[in-house]
Amino acid sequence: MGTSDRPEDPAADPRTDYDYAADAVARPGLVADLDDRVDGEVRFDDYSRQLYATDASIYEVTPVGVVYPESTADVAAVVSYCAERSIPVLPRGGGTSLAGQTVNEAVVLDFTRHMDAVLAVDADERLARAEPGAILGELNAELAAHDLKFAPDPAWGDKSALGGAIGNNSTGAHSLQYGKTDAYVEACEVVLADGTVTRFGEVTLAELRERADPEGGLESRIYAVLARIVDEEIDAVEAAFPELKRNVSGYNLDAFVAEAREALDAEAAAGGDGDDGEPATVNVARLLAGSEGTLAIVTEATVSLEPVPETKGLALLTYDSLLDALEDVQPILDHDPAAVEVLDDVLLDLAADTEEFGDLVDSVLPEGTGSVLLVEFYAETDEEGRQRVADLLADRVGDAEDAEGLGQALVGAATTEADPAEGAADVTDAPVRAFAAREAHDEADRARFWKLRKSGLPILLSRTTDAKHGSFIEDTAVPPANLPAFVADFQAVLEEHDTYGPYFEALSYSGEHMIPRPTTSVWPNQRKIIASEVNAALRKEKSASDAASAMKKQLGAIEEQAGG
Repeated sequence: MGTSDRPEDPAADPRTDYDYAADAVARPGLVADLDDRVDGEVRFDDYSRQLYATDASIYEVTPVGVVYPESTADVAAVVSYCAERSIPVLPRGGGTSLAGQTVNEAVVLDFTRHMDAVLAVDADERLARAEPGAILGELNAELAAHDLKFAPDPAWGDKSALGGAIGNNSTGAHSLQYGKTDAYVEACEVVLADGTVTRFGEVTLAELRERADPEGGLESRIYAVLARIVDEEIDAVEAAFPELKRNVSGYNLDAFVAEAREALDAEAAAGGDGDDGEPATVNVARLLAGSEGTLAIVTEATVSLEPVPETKGLALLTYDSLLDALEDVQPILDHDPAAVEVLDDVLLDLAADTEEFGDLVDSVLPEGTGSVLLVEFYAETDEEGRQRVADLLADRVGDAEDAEGLGQALVGAATTEADPAEGAADVTDAPVRAFAAREAHDEADRARFWKLRKSGLPILLSRTTDAKHGSFIEDTAVPPANLPAFVADFQAVLEEHDTYGPYFEALSYSGEHMIPRPTTSVWPNQRKIIASEVNAALRKEKSASDAASAMKKQLGAIEEQAGG
């Protein structure tokens, strides 16, 4: 095949369509036993095991072997067999996890080969039922005909699987609008740790207690634990979990007890009925979100869907420095955007040096740009999209005279495509920090801006020297008001260790999500020290956040007393 004949997408190259396995296998007795029990392929050869020893993270662990299940019965057979012999089992989707979730010394179940179907779509009820290996991009392509989508949109949605999104409680660029995956999980067919196949979903508190039996089978014991949490430990759970909307650390008990609290209040107020007269419920399936396959293995999921927005408006704000950009996040959130993303000077400089993104950087960004914020709004009409962008820029950008020589740069209220609403410049009283901005409204222009944002990860992963940036600190969750102080502390830690890292990704779900990536040259002897010092910085910001939260609760109590 000549160069001119090769498809643009490497994955479409017919030469990649092969399925190789080595002859020699590890643990042939185990292979034979599993082969007798499942319809899918069992791969314990060195080649296959090495393929699954890595994922998108920095970690590498060679698995016991790999199984490609074809059905829930296959999964149950593997789990029950391995449970009897204390062999770990690890479910895996697209392998896009950044903290080593899909590598371990275990029998890996890869769902993306056979269990990847979209089984049903109910457009009227806005529900889809799919297998765990369904790729999010392909799921949404199928839903597009109904003007619906699965809302969480992780950066690697064209590779991320539905089961992985549930396991990680994934979110994405538009989590300000949509939140996390747990909000969309309606029901799951699962295989428990002993091989039991069951279904979790919405239950009333009465049903939860009826199914509870601490001396019964595994499923009954699960319900017994949940009933105990509701009836005896709900206050302890509420006190222990931080007030972070993007909290995905530990099991999803905070969301569970929030539902339980509403149900308990309904029990007390209306004899067990909710506001609509129906029995108040909790959704047990949502506990699986963020559990990374440790509570049960999902073999089928029913998820709720969101309508595709009618249109969007986009603004790209430029700043002298990253800290200036981060100081602007909280004021920008007051404008209720659907997405806010940040790129710093490290990433912008790297993008400018590439053939693919260099022209884009040169044409979009003014000289001296040290950081950018990409802000997107959803709108019902093009006019509304332009209005929302105009209102944002009236409030958050400097004078038009600061933008000389920027071509189509749009700065200040006087040069936006729409006139800002009366009072738009006074939505916040925060100092203006952005010195220029551009807006995009048609699909091609918006895609161009998003392409700049999405250039980040491919560029970082393509570097092969010690300057390559690794992900041993990932997805730090910090309230938006605390971001500037935290990042300043983070930068100081990196400077102390003579390294640096770009900051990019979504300032999502109330601006709590940052992905700084220090260079790999520090890993051999400094990464644990850096991680420890960054953790200390996170604890400091958490203490500040907790103090602010406590003060807010005290003020609320005072106001309530005053009102009474």
